[in-house]
Amino acid sequence: MDERRSVRCARARGITVIRTPLIYADAKILGLIGSVREKLDQLRSRGFRLSDRPYELILKELDEL
Repeated sequence: MDERRSVRCARARGITVIRTPLIYADAKILGLIGSVREKLDQLRSRGFRLSDRPYELILKELDEL
């Protein structure tokens, strides 16, 4: 499923959307995963669209860059 289409659909129905990279960030903060970079790199290698700027901002915020 196209994530952008899903996000538009959810928002149109008043549903709060939390994007995948932020879920990984929260998981790291909670100690559930060790590396957000590893998870995001896996997603990107499988075609997940995440441009360099947000990727780098997330990793910097989590001291992974």
